[in-house]
Amino acid sequence: MTRNQRSLAAACVGLSFLSFSRGSPGFSQTDEVEGPWGTVHGDIAGTAATEAIPYILGTSVKDAWRLDVRAEGHDRVAGRNPITFDAAGNVYWKSSIGGGTGGVSRVVSVNPAGDIRWFGNDGAGNVHGLGLFDSTAVVVGRNAAYAVGGSVDGTLFVAAYKKDSGEVIWETPLDESAAPDGANGTEALTPVLYRGKLFVVGVDKGSLVSSEAYQVDAATGIVDWFTLLDGIQIKMLGQMTLVPDAFGPGEPGLYLNGDSGNGADGIPEVYGIHLTQDGAELAWSAEGGKAGRSHLVYSEVTGTLYAHTWSDYGAQLYTY
Repeated sequence: MTRNQRSLAAACVGLSFLSFSRGSPGFSQTDEVEGPWGTVHGDIAGTAATEAIPYILGTSVKDAWRLDVRAEGHDRVAGRNPITFDAAGNVYWKSSIGGGTGGVSRVVSVNPAGDIRWFGNDGAGNVHGLGLFDSTAVVVGRNAAYAVGGSVDGTLFVAAYKKDSGEVIWETPLDESAAPDGANGTEALTPVLYRGKLFVVGVDKGSLVSSEAYQVDAATGIVDWFTLLDGIQIKMLGQMTLVPDAFGPGEPGLYLNGDSGNGADGIPEVYGIHLTQDGAELAWSAEGGKAGRSHLVYSEVTGTLYAHTWSDYGAQLYTY
């Protein structure tokens, strides 16, 4: 059995109510990121801007509400984990493992009045745990919310939740990739939701580099394909940027960057991945400055990717 076959078989674990198939070719139109801030920096292009939040310069800013999440049995965000929110103003985050969590991260959602709506659960009131903390965000689609986590056997998984109750819709193990562990630097990247598909890149269990790419159907949790990305040489965390049709109609590009540890080691810090209906391949890689976490900004106007980096090594601004 090949690695691809093993991953596809693993995707069926816990999904006995579904008949398994690789899925139909092409990208489904079923679910997309819900605005104004359903994912990291608001959109799949990483632009970190929105016009949906009115603010007048010079006006005073006051607390609307405060919530003691630990008193409610949960915890704050983990590390620099982003908070996301939907069109109704409900906020979502992945918790750390302190407070009343019992050492288990989970998704928490709060309404605009500052009340906890729900926590990720199995439908019977039990917490749906995500394992240890990491720095990925909850991705809020129009149909569901999505998050990655780690199982007790050290494997990465991705799960979908009902937006009104937090009940798990499906959970799929991504058996080639290591479980996130923010304390020890084993991280996933925030998935990208695009045209009914989730794109996930995880850390390989053996090499400990971010070389495992998956396309998961957002409606069913079935893995459409798995690809080992030969050529990626570093471990990354943070967000990925997707550019539709970058390599032709129906063939997006997925872009991410990180820290090789040295600006003169010959190891690329920036990677471009070509996505097709059947898999992925590393299209190009390039030198780039030190980045604490992946964050490439794409401009549709210029057709250019921008990377802001630290001053530790390399230039501080790169374009691709």
